[in-house]
Amino acid sequence: MKVAFALLTVCLGVIFAVSACSDSASPEGEEQGSPGFARIAERGLIDCFEAGLQTPEGEPVNCETSAVVYDGTDLIIASDKPIPGENRSPVLAIAYTEGEAASDAAALRYLTASPIVNAVKYEGISITPDGKHIIATTGFDRIKDDSAGWDSYNTLLMWPVGSPDAATIVSASTKDGVTSSVSLREKFSAALKTSQFPEGVPFFKVDGLAVIQGNKLLFGIREIGATFQEFEYVFKIVIVSYEIVGDALVLADDFELAYEYDPSGRPDIPETVALSGIEFDSH
Repeated sequence: MKVAFALLTVCLGVIFAVSACSDSASPEGEEQGSPGFARIAERGLIDCFEAGLQTPEGEPVNCETSAVVYDGTDLIIASDKPIPGENRSPVLAIAYTEGEAASDAAALRYLTASPIVNAVKYEGISITPDGKHIIATTGFDRIKDDSAGWDSYNTLLMWPVGSPDAATIVSASTKDGVTSSVSLREKFSAALKTSQFPEGVPFFKVDGLAVIQGNKLLFGIREIGATFQEFEYVFKIVIVSYEIVGDALVLADDFELAYEYDPSGRPDIPETVALSGIEFDSH
């Protein structure tokens, strides 16, 4: 399974990625982005795993890259679909030097620490401005009231750069043998409250993550609503303070809505669009 990549050079500090919420596609070969804002510096393909890999149920496995970060040595790539098999993981690393990313499957290193492998549906990954820690998040977009069956979809992790085996789960709690960050759901929900949901939104989806100066985490929110079947696409940013104590990430209780944008009044944006990622350039 090959996944395509394009490395961009950008000239803004915080970049908000937006995706159209439809099946339409841009004409083949058409460049995206405004002139002067970003340019594609490099393109290529990376083998996530050998061709023909299947799930235990016999279905083909997909590598659907949803997040990537460069730690100074490696590209760390996260898929929002599991990659099954012994010694595999939905998060993988590949050495990168400017102008050259290895593409052979043998060059990949799967990050196989239990907290990384057990988390499901990665949607954002970022590096602290000092370059010392990687932080990754799943989508937080589903939960079961009567079991811990979907708790792994609600996970925030951190590990020291170069030491993924030391990964830890942030705000960890364990239910029925599943350790996750599910306790954070209540804080996200309250920060996203609306007139329709004054006590907090029942459903939301995290689709981006950025760490910025001043010890702040930004979470990009793509969807909110009553359920995963009744929601609206949005462009919202939730912010929270943090500190790193040893190699543990400790979040404050100051979750709040930092930014939102409604493009519905823009005639030059004919499609429904929503946030699809956040990137921050600490330089």
